[in-house]
Amino acid sequence: MTGLEIKTMANSILDDTIEETLFYQLLNVAKNRVEEMRPWQFLKVVDTTQTASTGDNYLTMKTLPTDFRYDYKMFVGDDYTEYLPIPFELRKAYKDSAKCYYIDLANSQFAICGTVSTGGTINLYYIKTTPDVAEGTSPIWPARFHSLLAYMVAGYFMMGVDTDDLYARMSTENKMAAKEIERSMVMWDAHLKGRTLNHQTGFYTTDYNFNDLLAKM
Repeated sequence: MTGLEIKTMANSILDDTIEETLFYQLLNVAKNRVEEMRPWQFLKVVDTTQTASTGDNYLTMKTLPTDFRYDYKMFVGDDYTEYLPIPFELRKAYKDSAKCYYIDLANSQFAICGTVSTGGTINLYYIKTTPDVAEGTSPIWPARFHSLLAYMVAGYFMMGVDTDDLYARMSTENKMAAKEIERSMVMWDAHLKGRTLNHQTGFYTTDYNFNDLLAKM
């Protein structure tokens, strides 16, 4: 669905008309809220534009991708030992620690701790941001979930300042439809994650149950 089609659906749900500028503001608030819910598989990407060079240290800054939302995993070169993130404020404490990195979000940069002895391509897996949806564009989500945004915008438009539930003032039918679409989207993402684990957790640890592991992904 395009932004215009989502707008038409939202107006139908409300039996009212949302002013155009307000509608697209609420639409993108809703889109971003859903995308922040979890590390969706469809938002995972890898950046390989940065390189670790011999002699780099914790002050050798690398540039984050422009669509960076938050980091997921990092590997360097052909070594698939995962690098571990540390807090920005502890970068000096960890400056000599190998296979660690920190992110300077304020300046859209990151750096690897320790002194790099063997260089290589930095494989930074991260969750990306997506462009705002406009009248003639669509969310990058699968089209079958786009209608969720219409319900969410309608919910934002209807809710009062003291209302905690986004769908509180909707009819029972519309509230149920919205929650079912959201549940379907979450289950689709869980199935994708489960498939990458071959639907088992044994090679991680037997202490996890499947749902706990998926929540961490």
